[in-house]
Formats: sequence, C-alpha cells, structure tokens
Amino acid sequence: MKAIQLSQKANELIDWVQIETRKPISIIISEDVGANMLASFRPDPNSILINVTERLLNNGQDAVDQSVCHEAVHGLLLHGHGYSFPVFVNAHDQEIRMSINLCMTMIDDIVVNKILEEKGMLPFTSQYIAMVRREIDAINTNADIYKEHLAIGTHFYQRFKIFRYIMAHGFLTYYQLIAEHAKLISRFTKHFERYFTELMPETKQIVTWINVNNIFTPQGHRIVVENILGMWGLFSYVQLKTYNPQSDYL
Repeated sequence: MKAIQLSQKANELIDWVQIETRKPISIIISEDVGANMLASFRPDPNSILINVTERLLNNGQDAVDQSVCHEAVHGLLLHGHGYSFPVFVNAHDQEIRMSINLCMTMIDDIVVNKILEEKGMLPFTSQYIAMVRREIDAINTNADIYKEHLAIGTHFYQRFKIFRYIMAHGFLTYYQLIAEHAKLISRFTKHFERYFTELMPETKQIVTWINVNNIFTPQGHRIVVENILGMWGLFSYVQLKTYNPQSDYL
C-alpha cells in the first residue's frame, strides 16, 4: 500500500488546522469515501478523520495536497468555527441521504475552498477545470454527462446539476481566478442558464440565499442549508448538530 506524502505547504496547513482545532488529523487509505469521490471527511467528536483512495494517490502531488487539505478544512469548520453537520433521522433511502450530503457539500465547499485560497493553496484541482470543459462540450452536443446519477434517483440527478452551477457561481463570486479559468467557468454558467431553464428557479433561489446570508459564518451557513433542505423536502430527515456545547444551534 502506498504511503501518503504531502508537500511542505500541505503539511503546514495540516499542522495549522490541528493547532486551531486542538484535534489530531488521521489520514487513511480507504475506498469507503462515497461514489465518484477520491477523498472524504467523516465527522468525529475527537479527531479529524480523512479517507483517501488509491486512485487519488495516482493523480499527482497537487491533487493529493489539495484533496487532503480540503478535507482537513472541513474539520476546521466543525471543530474550530462551530459549523453544523448533518445527523440523519429515519433517512433510510439512499437518494435522501445523498441529497442531504449534496446540500451540505454545496455550501460547505464554497467556504472550505475560500480558506484554502487564503492559505495559499489551490481552491480546486486541474480535474475540476477538465470537468467543466467536458460539461460545456456535453451541453453543446446535447449529451447527458450527468446521466449516471439517475441510478440514485431523479431528484438527486436534478439536484446534482444545480450543485454544479452553485459551485461554479461560488468560484466566480468569491475567488481570484486566472482569466482563462474565469472565462471557462463563466461560459459554463451561461450555458447552464440557457439549456437547463427548468432548474433555474431553484438555482436562482439558492444563489439569492447565499448572497443575502453570510455563509462564511456558522449562522449564515446554517440558514442557507436549512432553506435548501426545506425547499428539497428533506428537513424532516436530518438534524443539524455542532460540536460546540454552548452553541444555540445544537
């Protein structure tokens, strides 16, 4: 089994997160990370647990650094900043559980990637840019690049498309992008708005919630997440918890 090697910059960020949270970080090679994912973070009251796949280790140093640091900052949000995480309540259906996780990721990642950028790390990997190019090509050729998600359910399939738009909107709104990347991501959002018109009412509503609530605070983040869960009919399947025993948001 391959060892996990991080660059000096990535190790410095890991050390910073451990100091800020007073929690140890454990990085484990595992395939139990979720569908189509290369790394994941699992909430735990005593530590920051990060799982990475063997596939990630074959994607180059930049991808390993970005993915591991990304998951570590998820831990920083929970243990250092008092952000909420989901606890399922009678959510036995896979589509419901994955939709709840998608909602959390959609908002969490905007905050996580901004922190990475502020710490001098890449807010996204080259794989993200390559995927945006494929999405644009698929829209131009009337191909369905998202069809694999139909196996999970039609609701998740549509929500995943919205997720992709919200991520692009976040990069365009909150990050300092090089001109080439900004142009590419902007082109994707314009294509999305033109060809996925049926999804735009929900998509615009989420953008509005993000714009009027400060998701870079735990309170604003929670408001947006709760609004989305309510819109998607998922609120009764989840409780939002924090690791701060003094928090009003438990």
